[in-house]
Amino acid sequence: MFVNGILDFALMYANNLGTNLEDPGIAEKGLGALRLMIEKGWLEESRVLDGSLFHNCARVKEFSDNDPKIKSLKRNWHKIENNNGDFEFKLSN
Repeated sequence: MFVNGILDFALMYANNLGTNLEDPGIAEKGLGALRLMIEKGWLEESRVLDGSLFHNCARVKEFSDNDPKIKSLKRNWHKIENNNGDFEFKLSN
């Protein structure tokens, strides 16, 4: 249910504030982006939960805007669908 809530929240912010990963709502929209990274296997969930992703700017050092994964993430983080209250990414790639 926790992941379902995250995706519901991220979709709401995408619909209300736009799909660019920038303010307004970067922290809230970022929840969806982080979840997509986890589901694609690009990020270990434990690094988010224990905070190590955010120590010493690890996220900045590891995830460059030029990285094809990050480019894909920015295009797709908001592609979430609601299937009778079950939220999931709807990705073709």
